[in-house]
Amino acid sequence: MRRFLWVLSHDEVNQDVAHRLGSERGLAVQVRHLKEGLPDGDCRALVVDLDSVAPDRRALQRLVKELSGRPHDYPVAAFGYHLGEDQVRDLRVAGVEVFEHGLGPVWFTAIIPLAAEAPPGDT
Repeated sequence: MRRFLWVLSHDEVNQDVAHRLGSERGLAVQVRHLKEGLPDGDCRALVVDLDSVAPDRRALQRLVKELSGRPHDYPVAAFGYHLGEDQVRDLRVAGVEVFEHGLGPVWFTAIIPLAAEAPPGDT
């Protein structure tokens, strides 16, 4: 069942913010860690906190490549303060909604319509 939103973040503050913002908007939010890998289609949407899960340049390059290198069965949004122009472009070309700042209400306003459009999956 795809009734929740994954948040890929190692930052407890961003995890708490995601839970609060999701709850205020009727979205169930579950935290996922990078070591668990990207979801395989079992969610309404995925939000990636690039700064917390890829804190150094090489890790960020690998994660951007993974996010932009394959199609996803769900909408993906990513945010981070340290993205290069080429990384932002690659993510956007792949259909990833990119925010060059932290998690906040603006982000949830953008992802809610995308999550609503995602197929509901098997119940």
